[in-house]
Amino acid sequence: MRLAVVFTVCMAMAGLAFAQNEQATTDQPLTAQELRAAIIGIDMVGTYVTEDGRRWRECIAVDSSTVYLFEGAQPDSGRLTLTDNDEACFSYVSSNFTRTSCFRVYRDGNSGLRFIGLEGLGDPFIAKQLRRVRTCDHLMGPGA
Repeated sequence: MRLAVVFTVCMAMAGLAFAQNEQATTDQPLTAQELRAAIIGIDMVGTYVTEDGRRWRECIAVDSSTVYLFEGAQPDSGRLTLTDNDEACFSYVSSNFTRTSCFRVYRDGNSGLRFIGLEGLGDPFIAKQLRRVRTCDHLMGPGA
């Protein structure tokens, strides 16, 4: 009898842990309001979901200005726009702000974010290292 109770309690705890993990990685994209709270004022580092797992870094200041870094390339300044359709859209100086890339953003685990490009835009990418910031000046100065 005691073994059955212990087994039942263990199974219930395992089910709860699974349910919490399922909530952390959602199938629903973040809403515009959730996006604002999750990605405005953040410096994030992640990888593209490809065989080689290329690394990238994006900083989004509280004024929605951005700095994007990719595999040692020069920093690319830009801006973020959050749409009413729950999309995070990025545009950069390197394209003279003529090209915009939009993404749906999902929770990935307890602290990560998963970005899925719209209209067949490239590989998904995942941000795992997130740090709150006010500006992105630390990426534009000497030694950045």
